Amino acid sequence: MREILIFITITIYVGLLATVLSCTFLLGGLTCTLVVAASIFIAHIVQINLSNLIGGGEW
Repeated sequence: MREILIFITITIYVGLLATVLSCTFLLGGLTCTLVVAASIFIAHIVQINLSNLIGGGEW
């Protein structure tokens, strides 16, 4: 189960990195910063919920 959680976390952060890069080139500035901040916040909540669901607790 731990491997699944690690895989999901890596996938989330790779997705965030891709979002940051594409966002920076396409939008730039404040909009991008807000989108990235919201994405990181959501990803963190998802990660905590998944780890609690699987029973791993906080990382």
